Amino acid sequence: MSEKVEIAKPPPVVAEVVNQDAISSKENSPHPVRPKKALQSTPLLFLHTVGSIALALVLVYAVDGYNAGDDSTPRYVDGKLLLRSSDVTTLVSAALVLIKFFTTSWAAIATWRGLTSKQVSFMTRYKLLPWMRLPFGRPRGRRSWAVALSLLCSFPQPFIAPLLSGAVNWNPSFAAGPQTAAVSVNWTNPTASGSYWDQYTKFDYPIKRTDVLREALGYANIAWSDTTTVSANGTSLRGNGCRHVVNFDGLPENSTLTNFVVPCIKVQNIAWAMSAAEVPNAVFAQATTNGWQLSVLNDSLVRYTNPGHAVLFDVNNLWYNKDIWTTSLPTANKVTGANSLTLIIANQYSDCQNLTANQFGNVNSFPQFKTSWALGSCYLFANVTIEAGVTTSKLSKYVSPRVIEDQTPLDDTTIDPNTWSQEAVWLLPDMMTSLSQMNSTLLPTWNNLDLYVESLIRQSYLGAWDSFHNNWDTDGTISLAIPQQARVRAEVSHARVYSWLAISLLETVSGIFLVYLLLNPGLLQEPDLPGEIISEQIRDAKASGKKIMDSLSDLSFF
Repeated sequence: MSEKVEIAKPPPVVAEVVNQDAISSKENSPHPVRPKKALQSTPLLFLHTVGSIALALVLVYAVDGYNAGDDSTPRYVDGKLLLRSSDVTTLVSAALVLIKFFTTSWAAIATWRGLTSKQVSFMTRYKLLPWMRLPFGRPRGRRSWAVALSLLCSFPQPFIAPLLSGAVNWNPSFAAGPQTAAVSVNWTNPTASGSYWDQYTKFDYPIKRTDVLREALGYANIAWSDTTTVSANGTSLRGNGCRHVVNFDGLPENSTLTNFVVPCIKVQNIAWAMSAAEVPNAVFAQATTNGWQLSVLNDSLVRYTNPGHAVLFDVNNLWYNKDIWTTSLPTANKVTGANSLTLIIANQYSDCQNLTANQFGNVNSFPQFKTSWALGSCYLFANVTIEAGVTTSKLSKYVSPRVIEDQTPLDDTTIDPNTWSQEAVWLLPDMMTSLSQMNSTLLPTWNNLDLYVESLIRQSYLGAWDSFHNNWDTDGTISLAIPQQARVRAEVSHARVYSWLAISLLETVSGIFLVYLLLNPGLLQEPDLPGEIISEQIRDAKASGKKIMDSLSDLSFF
């Protein structure tokens, strides 16, 4: 009797293998794309973008130039919070952490549905792109390429924080202290006296005038010898050029004064003579033959030979012709209009022909009219329009503990009459020859003729006015100065900030691209497989099935 053979079911091991293959296939399949649900993460992308732009703008426009406090300064100044450099650094770091949170959250959510479970597990464990898992491969399909592009744009985001945090440098600085720390400043010298003005005016008694000139030269040196406050062409780096030497009150640099009277002069125009006809005979004679009449000390320009010596005068208003022996102080006025200038440009016996280069440059090529006079000196002539007096400075800053400078733009400065305006202008011939001889203010000359003349006139006038004021002004006015306190000033590298912002916005660009793909799911669908590939897959499946059945038939059953 024949036995009935039943085909047994596949062993549990085989079934388990089949099930594991199915599970593995399921795990390795990407998550389905759900546009509406995926778009719920776009606020994170928006916050990342807004936060990055806001942080960059704050650094460039708020932090840059900010005077932060140090450990010695109070937290509140005049009722306002004063941040310290550590506070600013902490705030920037906190903002970077917050932006990084938005970045990583968006990247995780946006790319989750395009990855398999094994790819996500690999990224979580090794912090690497999924395609770097051995064996190396490249993205397959449109969805994988879209995710790859998004991940590549997100890849540099965690590493760029040092680029921004290192964009802020801190340099020593000063800033105005609280109003409660104001210091009373006396406008005049406490030792000044209204007496003995007649000693200055006595024509045959030059001792007092010599003292005034020496003191004026000292004030000019105090005000202008610090080259860090003067540009390469001689103009001021700290204000409009109207400086005043004040009493020493122990106030540091950059302390401020308001509504303070300072001497001021505007050199409005310099018109050089281009021919002999443009030099009046009276001007030429006054600068050469009668040069001693320009000086309060009977000096004369013809006694000097170095290039750069100069005199400024009004041929119709000379100190030599003024009233003398007066004991009353001068009447307040201001000096306006054209004055004559004579300048030594070279010194060689050549009738101003074939001049060699000197500290002014190639003077032989200068187009101005040149003429020689005593001791081989070669002269230039010009008409210089000036306005000299004083100004009430709305805001002055201490250039040094003894020098203040008006902060009003010079063109907007109002020149007012003053007792010493004319006296200071009359002292200019002596001041200009002496100051250029001393060269202690280091006036730049090379190819700088006009600015040299303007700076020489300004420095001489201000020094002369300070000397008269220091000797005879007694109507002391008390003003309040606000001292400066130590600060650290932020200096932000704009290049680093904008580089960081550009890299950060790569995340935004990739996010917009990914959102567009999610809104158009048809773009993420894979193309249908060709017919021959499907047939080949069916044949492979049948062959695998037959192999399994053959293996089962070889089994023995009892």
